[in-house]
Amino acid sequence: MKLLFSIPFLFALSAFGQDLLITPSPKNENWISFAYYDTEYIFIQNDGQQSVTLNFENVELDIPSEWHVSACTSTGCFNDVPTFGSLGSLAPGEQAYISVNLSVNDTEGDGTIRFAITEQTNPKEADTISFIYHATEDGSIDAGPWIKVNYFANALTVFLRDDQIGADLKIFDLQGKLVMEESIEGLYSFPLGDEPKGTYILTIEDKIGRKEKLKLVNF
Repeated sequence: MKLLFSIPFLFALSAFGQDLLITPSPKNENWISFAYYDTEYIFIQNDGQQSVTLNFENVELDIPSEWHVSACTSTGCFNDVPTFGSLGSLAPGEQAYISVNLSVNDTEGDGTIRFAITEQTNPKEADTISFIYHATEDGSIDAGPWIKVNYFANALTVFLRDDQIGADLKIFDLQGKLVMEESIEGLYSFPLGDEPKGTYILTIEDKIGRKEKLKLVNF
C-alpha cells in the first residue's frame, strides 16, 4: 500500500509521473539536546513499472557555525553536505537514500537542512524534504506537534508526543464506511498492506480534544 496524505508525512513524489514512495514527511521537526549526534534518513523507492533517474539538491543549509553536518547517499559519502548530486537510476522496486549526520557540539540553536529531489528528465519540478532542529540543554520540547504519522513498508505508524494521553484512530472510505478503529497510546504501528486500493480518510482525536484529519490514497 502506498499512501498520500493531505498534510504530508510519507508521500508519493507529486512532481513526477513515476510512482515514487518517499519517507519521512516533507517537514520533520526535532527538539534535541546538546549531546545530539545522530543520523536522519530519506528513503526513495521506485514503485512504478519503469526505471527513473533521480538527482538531489541541498537547497537550504542554515545551521549554527558550531554544528557539524555531513551526508551520505546510496552512491557515496561526503565530508559535508554537497549542493547537488545524483541518486542514480532506480529500476522498479529499487530504493535510494540520503542520510544526514548531525552533531550540535554542545551548542544551543536552531537549524534547517532541506533537500529537493528531481527526476533527471524534468529538473524544474521538485519535491522537498526538510529537517528542522531546535537544540536545548536537555532537548526539552517547549512547543511542537502533538502527533506524528508515518508510513513505510506497508505499516502505518502513529506517535503521540504525550504517551499519557491516549487517542482514538479511525479510517473511513469515501462512502463513510468505517474500515478500521483503534484506541492508541504512545507509539503504535499496524500493517495496512491488505486494504483495497482507493482513497481513505484517517481521523485521530486524543482524550483532550485535539484532532488530526488526513487523506490517504492507497495505490
